[in-house]
Parts: sequence; structure tokens; C-alpha cells
Amino acid sequence: MDTAYNYPRFSHEYYDFAEFPGPKPGETIPDIAVTDLTGQPVRLSDFRGQPVVLETGSVTCPIYVQEIRPMNRLAREYPDVKFLTLYVREAHPGEELHEHKDIEDKRRCAGMVAEKDGEKRQILVDDLDGNAHQKLGGFPNMVYVINAEGTVIFRGNWNHPDKVEEILKSGDFANVRHRDLYGPDFPTPYTMYRVLARGGRLAFWDLAKSIPRLLKNHKVVEQQGRRQEETHRPQPATEARAG
Repeated sequence: MDTAYNYPRFSHEYYDFAEFPGPKPGETIPDIAVTDLTGQPVRLSDFRGQPVVLETGSVTCPIYVQEIRPMNRLAREYPDVKFLTLYVREAHPGEELHEHKDIEDKRRCAGMVAEKDGEKRQILVDDLDGNAHQKLGGFPNMVYVINAEGTVIFRGNWNHPDKVEEILKSGDFANVRHRDLYGPDFPTPYTMYRVLARGGRLAFWDLAKSIPRLLKNHKVVEQQGRRQEETHRPQPATEARAG
């Protein structure tokens, strides 16, 4: 098991929010190999032929938990789109809910998001070394919108259900969206408290220590995202000169 990936305590140093590796919009999504909650093997190519919305999360990630309800709503409203949740490492482990010791422990934690948070989407479970997670970029709550051919048409370092809904409403699964860097939608105090409490006191302490650096990093990332928008914003057509 990769203990550097499967960290026992959260720190901002595990994430470089200024870089978003993994497949870019316009590229083919990797055919990641994972399992379902029962341990049966699943490949992302199993869903080829229909659009897919793939989100990453864990039961100790307040930002992911906050987005479960709106994402479940989208899954109900767009039944022709396959909605998947990829369970990754614990975002905020502690003395109560620790890092995953084995794959059975990880599947048990993955099942908790259905039990505690009402997750209705199909849950896939990454391996202990996070091979699928790292291929996709390694952020705790990423989202990918993938067309039926397996091409990424949108991705976000943080999931924003409203951005996903814009694409689903348009029905446009051909054109790629160039902006992929966003600051997170910060959870409500209630969601933050109840999710961090799953990890325990250490989860609160570790996040508190990292907040100043995290806020600075998120501000930088949001500025980079706005520059992406400016770079790819369509330019008005120039009027042909009479000659």
C-alpha cells in the first residue's frame, strides 16, 4: 500500500491545487479499472455508448458530501446519462475514521455515503494506492463530464453541480469547455462539522492548521480559471471593410 497516497492525517501539502494533471478536455478518459461495492471489477469503458458524469469523493470530504443532494437530483432528471461516484482516499481522516487499512475497509467507508448521506449514484471504489484517482488528477472532489465516445468535454478540479447542469441542459456533448479550474463551493458550517466529526478531533485540528494556506491556494486557482475564460472567450466578428 502506498502510505504517501493513503495519508493518515490531512495536510495542504498533499495537494498542489495550482496544477490539474490527468486527461484534459478534448482528450480520451483513461479506462480506469476499479470495483463496485461488492468487489466486482468495473471498467470505465463498460459505460461507453452513453454520456457519463464521474465525481470523486469520500465520506470525510465535506465539499463532496454537500454536493450529493444536487447531484442526485441531476441523476434523476437526466436518466440517459450515467452518474458515477469514484470513492477515493479519505480527505480528512483522524482517530475515529482513519486511513484505509485494506480494500474491505475502503468498501465499508464507501458504503457509508449511501447510508449516512443518501448517495443514490453508483459507487465505484478505487484501489488502496489510488491508481484511478491519480490518473484523473488526484483532487478530492473532481468532476468529469464524458461523452458517449469517451472524450472529456468538461472537467473541474472541484465539482460545481450548476456547471454540470448547464451542459446537461444544453444537450451538447460535442464541444469541449476550456475552463477547468475553480475554487470550491465551501460547505455550510453544519455540513463541515458533521463530516469532519466522522474523522474526529484530529480532522478538525489538521484542517484548522491548513486553512490559511488553503484559502490562498484557492484564490490563486480561481484567478487562473478566470484567465482560462478570458483566453478562450469567443471574439466578436469584425465587420468586413467596404472596399
